[in-house]
Amino acid sequence: MYIYILVTIYHNNVCLAITAYNEWLLKTKYAYVCSFNLDKLYYGHPCPWYTVSECSHLCLPSAQGAQKACVCSTGILLKDDKETCNTAPNEFIIFGSENSIHSISLVTEERDNVVIRSDTNHAIDIAFMYHSDPAASGIMNNEDLGYLFWTSINGTIQRSFFNGSCPQGNCNFVSNLHEPEGIAYDWISGNIYVAHTGRRRIDVITSDGLWRKTIVNDYLARPRGIAVHPRLGYLFWTDWTTNYGKIERSTLLGEDRRELLREAKSWPNSLHIDFESDLLYWGNGHTERIERMQFDGTGRETVMESVGLIFGISLYNHNLYWTEWQNRVLHKQSLVTDKTEELTLPVLTA
Repeated sequence: MYIYILVTIYHNNVCLAITAYNEWLLKTKYAYVCSFNLDKLYYGHPCPWYTVSECSHLCLPSAQGAQKACVCSTGILLKDDKETCNTAPNEFIIFGSENSIHSISLVTEERDNVVIRSDTNHAIDIAFMYHSDPAASGIMNNEDLGYLFWTSINGTIQRSFFNGSCPQGNCNFVSNLHEPEGIAYDWISGNIYVAHTGRRRIDVITSDGLWRKTIVNDYLARPRGIAVHPRLGYLFWTDWTTNYGKIERSTLLGEDRRELLREAKSWPNSLHIDFESDLLYWGNGHTERIERMQFDGTGRETVMESVGLIFGISLYNHNLYWTEWQNRVLHKQSLVTDKTEELTLPVLTA
């Protein structure tokens, strides 16, 4: 019985020789020169591998292989020149699973989620620092939209570019925290707000991580969800124990503190601000409802019921998105048509 191993020798992308070896005796069985004209071999293929492609992502042959078609990676749109792809999705949602962070494009028919980071160690909450002109920011290259910040169960705040790479190879942003949970980004000042659950306080941190100050540290039980309204100067957060839940508001300095909602057996989790309608949305894990109210606590109303043990919530383009703890699914519901769909398989943890 003979088993052969084929060894091909290349030089400058041209095959020079193929040699077959007997696997057991390691002796040459036969050899021949295979130099040939690559253009003739590929018969005018529109996307030959040995030439520089005009497509920025993928080059694929069209019908009958006569012409090329440039296509983009999952969730990315092709520009008007039909060859260049955008550097990232134009509209997208970011969410965390057990040990990874994903994104789903909202402008393509594809609903596949793209993994941004796969080593997040239970990301709890995520904030996105967006730059419309990355080159002008001075902190990233043109291939990046901005920073992702996330709180981790290991007591840290981590940071990466939107493409998943770490600044200077290090994703660690702030260490030695105790149960950090909610995180929010003030895109006007560039500051980051964190609900420090284990320490029962709320901190504000500069976007470079150099300076940090506690702005709320009294009469807190387990602060969790947090949201900022930079234009109005409002800071909102949720806080709850086994006996009650509440939502509070203050200035971005932690002053003029006001209690907007307090009720027994309530677990207000994630917060989201509707900047178009000036409404505050939240998910109640105990009642399994999504609710909303005015910024002064009036006008409270139920938006959805029976949504499960809700963990995270977001609103975009009249669509509600939320993650649900028990079934671990990312849901979407239109506030216009009431159409509901599941965007991911049940593998989420946040």
